[in-house]
Amino acid sequence: MDHTMSLSLRWVKGYTTQNVLFVNNHTICYPCGNFLIFVNKDTEKETVLQCETGSIGAFTTNNAQGIVAFAEQRLKPSIYLYTFPELTRTAVLTGMCVGDDGCYYYLSKSML
Repeated sequence: MDHTMSLSLRWVKGYTTQNVLFVNNHTICYPCGNFLIFVNKDTEKETVLQCETGSIGAFTTNNAQGIVAFAEQRLKPSIYLYTFPELTRTAVLTGMCVGDDGCYYYLSKSML
């Protein structure tokens, strides 16, 4: 009896129109699961940054400083800061607490 198996590969990548930020004049950034996707709008080249501890919750960019920051999507998340375009991790903010006003505060900063 002949058993033939086949394998088909598929790639699915999400995209949201609500959480897209410019990192600089030529590059946009958006979250996709546990990745931040960077797309150069001129060349259409994509670069990917992975959150190694889980899904990405909030994220932001600072064009003037060349910084990308994101928080894990969980209770008491750490916040990671990276340089752009190098994508070098420069800091991890930990030690979060919630104040009486409902705001999150970070008590310590570990520089890498």
